[in-house]
Amino acid sequence: LDPEKKEKLKKRFSKFKNLSSEKKRKILKNHKRFKNLSPERKEKLLSRFEKFKKLPKAERQKRFQKLRKLKLERKKLRRQKRSSKKSLKKKQRRGQRRARRARQDSGSATD
Repeated sequence: LDPEKKEKLKKRFSKFKNLSSEKKRKILKNHKRFKNLSPERKEKLLSRFEKFKKLPKAERQKRFQKLRKLKLERKKLRRQKRSSKKSLKKKQRRGQRRARRARQDSGSATD
């Protein structure tokens, strides 16, 4: 490696070293996901990233905010979906218990 690239690498490693363990974990996870992509998908992502880097800073920030908002909305929808599934299961169980009681009551009434 040429000295310029070595210096750049050193800076990146020192930055990485100073990150929180959560951020490090996230970076490594994303790196692993990227590494396992097909060559076509990698190329597509890299070209999109290059286009993104060329945008003015204000536009990049605007897009990041939009992305954060979308992620929060998705999270909220997942929570709602989970809670609606839980309430549906509760209703089903409640109905099953009522049916069981009704059968027991009708069985004991004929005794």
